[in-house]
Amino acid sequence: MTPNRVVRPCWTREGVQNSLYNVANLSASHADYFLASHTPIRGLKDDRTGDTYTEEQLFQSLFDPSRNEVMGIVHGEPGSGKSHLIRWLKLRTEVAVEDGDLSEVRSVLVRRIAGSFKEALQQIIEQ
Repeated sequence: MTPNRVVRPCWTREGVQNSLYNVANLSASHADYFLASHTPIRGLKDDRTGDTYTEEQLFQSLFDPSRNEVMGIVHGEPGSGKSHLIRWLKLRTEVAVEDGDLSEVRSVLVRRIAGSFKEALQQIIEQ
């Protein structure tokens, strides 16, 4: 015979509401939630060359030590995973810096809020 015990769900309604967003939450305090739900992205396309990449191949390409400066532009249809990819790249960069795989690199993420240049510069300075 099993003793009487209270069984509680692992997620409360409030916990779910505080964890699910329509927009990617980019704060460091939510990195665990992000990574727990992350699915590797494949089929990323370089518009210049037509090459396709996985997210890890893209990361390696962006931080290829033989290249001095690299700029990437992420574009796609709404809901295609642009914000998710950018968030993953930021976290992957931070891990590489912490592990000593990248040096002299600082990961900065500029959110488009009002779209002004002044606003972007302010975010860069704050980070």
